[in-house]
Amino acid sequence: NTMIYPAQHEEVIAVTSVGKSLVRSLFSSTGPLNDFAAPGEEIYSTYLNGQYATYQGTSLAAPHITGLFAILMEQFPYLDNAGLYEAMKRYTKDLGQVDFDELYGFGLPQFQQSIHTTELTEKNAEARKSLEAGIAAFIKNPTAEQYAIVLEKLNSIRDVEFKATNRKLLD
Repeated sequence: NTMIYPAQHEEVIAVTSVGKSLVRSLFSSTGPLNDFAAPGEEIYSTYLNGQYATYQGTSLAAPHITGLFAILMEQFPYLDNAGLYEAMKRYTKDLGQVDFDELYGFGLPQFQQSIHTTELTEKNAEARKSLEAGIAAFIKNPTAEQYAIVLEKLNSIRDVEFKATNRKLLD
C-alpha cells in the first residue's frame, strides 16, 4: 500500500493514473482504497504566460473522474453519493483483476449510453419517488428533527428542476 493522503481518507475518491496502453503509471500509488483509473500521462495542459505543456500525475487523472461524476449527476440527479458511486462502477472497464484490484481500483470509467443507463434511470426515478414520499410524510406530520432534512431535500428538488427548466429554455 503506497497510497498517501488525501487518497487514504475513506471519503475521498482515489484515482490511479494510466498511460495510453492502459497500464498503471509507475508513479501512481497502489492500495485497497484505489477507486478508479484515468489517463494521467502525457496530458497536454495550460502553463504559465499563456503557454501549454505536457504533464503527468494523478492530479491530472482525477479531473477525468470528476468530469464523469458531473455527467452522472446531471443525468441522474436524484441518486445520492452512494448511488452515483455504484453507477460509476457500472461504466468501468476492468484493467486488472476482475471487479476490483489494488492497482486499478474498479477500472477505467468509459461513460457511454448502455444497458446500465436504463437501469440507472429507473433507480433515479425510484430515488425521486422516495424523496417526494419523505417530504409528503413530513408535511402531514412535521417534526423539528426532520425540518433540516426536508429543507435540504426541497432545495435538491428545486435545483434539479431549475436546471431542467434552464436546459429547456436554452434548447
